[in-house]
Amino acid sequence: MKISIYTFINGVIEILKYIIIAGAIISWVAPHSRNPIVQIIESITDPLLVPGRRLQQRIAPNLPIDFSPFLAFIILDLIKSLLLTVLW
Repeated sequence: MKISIYTFINGVIEILKYIIIAGAIISWVAPHSRNPIVQIIESITDPLLVPGRRLQQRIAPNLPIDFSPFLAFIILDLIKSLLLTVLW
């Protein structure tokens, strides 16, 4: 049972990371696309990225690079580590 929970948590977090990467690439290629797939990706990633964007605006408002995906990766890895440590 523990292995299946571990596999599920690990899989969900890895899928979220790939969706974040896809969203970052799409934002470079077609930043204001109204494609339904892009809207789904944005609806999944925005709750993860908006807090990082707010933090970046407070710390370095004129920075031309969005570091919120990196922050989201770090937070997702921390959550995964904490959950798996508690469950294992």
